[in-house]
Amino acid sequence: MATKAARILAWTALDASVASRAARSTVAAASRAERMVPGSRAKLSAAVVSRRPELRLSSNGRLETP
Repeated sequence: MATKAARILAWTALDASVASRAARSTVAAASRAERMVPGSRAKLSAAVVSRRPELRLSSNGRLETP
């Protein structure tokens, strides 16, 4: 039983790690878009937040991970 619990905890940690990595990747993509087209960050950020609820917009329009 303890082995099963340990396995479940390991998978949960892995899921959180993958989600965190994906969120950081999304934030990096928004930063690259802003450098290419000024003003595009707010549009991209709003679109990303609507699809990825684990991200949020800061007061200055930047994407943040929790």
